[in-house]
Amino acid sequence: MAPWLQERGLSFEAVAIGGSSLMLLGLINRPTRDLAVAGLVYCGDYVKADPMPPQLVDAAADVGNALGLPANWLNPGPTSMVDTGFPEGFASRVEVRQYGGLTLHIASRYDQIFLKLTPRRTSHQAASTPTTFGGYTQRARS
Repeated sequence: MAPWLQERGLSFEAVAIGGSSLMLLGLINRPTRDLAVAGLVYCGDYVKADPMPPQLVDAAADVGNALGLPANWLNPGPTSMVDTGFPEGFASRVEVRQYGGLTLHIASRYDQIFLKLTPRRTSHQAASTPTTFGGYTQRARS
């Protein structure tokens, strides 16, 4: 994706979770069909990735066409996590990787497990009832 963004003079920061991010961290070997985007990063804050910026959608479509990937290979499906909150300390544990115009904040192994095992809740539920896992408390981000 880096060349597509660079030739357009664009840059984006995204929070990556799921199988592809585990592969980027070297924790698994099997490829997955998409890159799950839990959010975008603007001025150091996590924001929802749905809808994704049109320029990022266009670049993803070009990459998908060139590489024969499914249309939804850059998947903002889990972006509701921005509303329900990431685990406490999440930002300090991400691994930041730069790929030209794309910077990925890759969730740590711990956070991947936390996000997988913690039930999805509405933003109202997250604000009123924190979830505890392994001594850490998850709250909605204000």
